[in-house]
Amino acid sequence: MKSIQAFTIIELLVVMGIMAILLSVSTSSLMGPKHKASLNSSINVLISDLASQQLKAMVGDTEGRGISPDNYGIYLQTGNYVLFHGTYYPPNDSANFPVNLGDNIQIDSTSFPLSKIIFTAGSGELVSGGGLLIVKNTVTGEKKRITLNQYGIITEVISL
Repeated sequence: MKSIQAFTIIELLVVMGIMAILLSVSTSSLMGPKHKASLNSSINVLISDLASQQLKAMVGDTEGRGISPDNYGIYLQTGNYVLFHGTYYPPNDSANFPVNLGDNIQIDSTSFPLSKIIFTAGSGELVSGGGLLIVKNTVTGEKKRITLNQYGIITEVISL
């Protein structure tokens, strides 16, 4: 009689356990850079949108509406923000452009009144003076602070 050579169930379970442990360790170590890149990417997009809204206010861009130049602003919410034009945020305006920050990224905008950053038509200065934004990754706890002066210029972006 020939004997069949094979692995026992115990040996298979041990190998599968080791593989599961290795997979979980490698996956968790790869997620850290992804979350950090996500925060940096969100910050870069937000800074670009701030500069774009300020520039539109400064040059008097009417976006084809055929009216006189207007203020431009950003309405800040926890997980996203909305680009708008005018002296106030009209929630139902079809010209509003919402921007999602990405998974696990949030804005704390307590330094801006009513969570709005509005740039004055012609000058591009902030209607409410300077302020700061804190953008954080809720998974890693990493935070970055963006500081704007009264002229709408970003003077500082630092990690907290």
